[in-house]
Amino acid sequence: MLETDFITTQVYLDAWSFVSSLKGEYAGPASAAELVDNWTDEGVVVFVNDLVDLANRLNIKAGFNAWIRGEEIWGQMIELEESFGPNEDELRHLKAL
Repeated sequence: MLETDFITTQVYLDAWSFVSSLKGEYAGPASAAELVDNWTDEGVVVFVNDLVDLANRLNIKAGFNAWIRGEEIWGQMIELEESFGPNEDELRHLKAL
């Protein structure tokens, strides 16, 4: 579970860091700026780096039971993330704002 939590947190950090790099080019909603600030906060960066270190020390190898179980959990988390986000109708509405 630790590795899937780490992966998700790392993905969010990477994604919002990229959005942050577009600050002059991206005119998204104010809520996006708040998410950028939250997900790129130094505390989040330290937390993610600590998780990376911990996950690497687990030394889980591809093909072993822990790896297979981690992939199963990751797949479930991706399904939950997809259902959490806006659907196509919601995205069209947001774009129209």
